Parts: sequence; C-alpha cells; structure tokens
Amino acid sequence: MAVLRRTQNALSEWMVEASAEAGRHASPKTLIGVPGRRHSSSPFRTDMPPHAINPANIKGIVTGWPHVDKKKPFRLLAAKVVVHLSGEQTMEELFEGRYQLGANLTNAVKRSMPRNRDRVNTFLIGRDEEELKSMKRGIFRDAELDKGSEDPDVAALTVAKLCQNGLTFVLSDFEELPITAAKGVAVKLNHELELSLDSVAGRKAALPYGNGREVRLWKPAEVTDYNENARAHHQAITSNLERVGMAVAQVVFSDRYDNGFNSKAADQAIAGAIRSLQS
Repeated sequence: MAVLRRTQNALSEWMVEASAEAGRHASPKTLIGVPGRRHSSSPFRTDMPPHAINPANIKGIVTGWPHVDKKKPFRLLAAKVVVHLSGEQTMEELFEGRYQLGANLTNAVKRSMPRNRDRVNTFLIGRDEEELKSMKRGIFRDAELDKGSEDPDVAALTVAKLCQNGLTFVLSDFEELPITAAKGVAVKLNHELELSLDSVAGRKAALPYGNGREVRLWKPAEVTDYNENARAHHQAITSNLERVGMAVAQVVFSDRYDNGFNSKAADQAIAGAIRSLQS
C-alpha cells in the first residue's frame, strides 16, 4: 500500500493539542524556550528563560548580544478512522467492497502519518456486535467496536462524539448515517456504478438496483435517467454532510484499480478535505 503523499503533507500541517512528549507538528504561533521548529530569533531579555539562549546564533555572535530562538512548538497528531458499514446493502459485494476499501484506506492513512509517534485509532460501526467482532482482523484487529451501532441513530451519535476532538476520518456511503452535527473528514465510499453507468452503457445486460428495479444498459434513456437520479441523490448527501460541518472526499472503488480505488484521486480528495477543515 503506497503512502498518500498529498494526504501526508496535509496531515503534517494539521494543528492539534500541544504535547511535550512526542510529535513533530508545528504550532501556528512561535514561543521561546520550548522544543520545536526554529522560526526566527530575537535579542535576549531578562524576562526570557536563560536556557533559551542559543550560543551559536549568528546574530548573537556578530552583535555580542545573546539571542534566543523563537520556535513553533512540536505537536502530537492523534487521528481516528471510523469505518461505517451500514446494515442494508443493495448488493452484498458492495458491502465487501466497502469493507476492503475501508481497510485499504485505513492502512493508507496510517502509513501517511508524518511521524513515527503519530497514532491512528480505528473504530468499526454499523453492524451488530457479533458481525463487527468477525471483522476484527488485519488492519482492524485492534479496532474498537460500538455496541448497538446497527441502529443508524446510534451510529450517528457515535460519529458525533468521536468528531468532538482531534482529526476524525469517517468512511461510509452515508446512506444510513444521519449525522446532524460533526466536524471531520467524510470519506464517501461508492462503487463507480452507484454514481454513473457510463462505463457499462451499451452492454446487452440488465443491472439490478434497489427494490427489485433494473436498468437495461442497452437502453440510452434508462441509463440517462439512472445517471441523473444518481447524481442528484449523491449531491444531496454531500451537501448535507457539508451543511453539518464535514469536509467531503469522494472516493470511488472499482476492481479496475489496484487496492480497489484510484489512489491518486483519493489522495487529492482527502488532502483537500483535511485542508478545508483548517481554512
């Protein structure tokens, strides 16, 4: 699994709670006498801590007046990845696809954390407890489970609580996750055929979807009607997520891609969503 470079860069800019023991993420403000990234320097004054004097400071050597370094304090980045697997799926293969994509994206986020001491905690929600326990394998072996989260309202409340502090990624199709208030990155996972049938239009086949309906792919009018309805439906979901405070990154999965998704497009979308939360 490749590192998502743009996501890594965006994560390195993320400002979180100060922590003296670990982390390498610089605060937006400069301080004197703390570990951090050097920003500038100034002449020493009596109200400054003596240990902050830098004897190798060029200005201090030239002027003969001790100088102190102004630094941007280091921070520890702790992120959460919440994978929501809704209880109802039109096709079971879509559920499996989302689970695998959730695992791949979680792994990518972990690998993209800028520093070794940064950490990612994972959570599985959206199915009953026994089903969630069966999914604790691989990248999710240490995931926390939320009892009762097969209820969409309980799952939404869990997401809202997890988004209260730090940086939280929520991976879901958001069809059954009625979030009313939260701030985080909504990674909206959809199979390419949920969004558009253009890639399969013209085939002599019928594609089943919700409530026993189907689209005859060789019928242009039916394909167009499906595409228009799908576009309006998914735009409504995205607009609602943005309205409640989430930054949305659309990620499309398909067996045409390695690891199930277009990593370049996903990287760009997730990085953009992270940065928009700080703008």
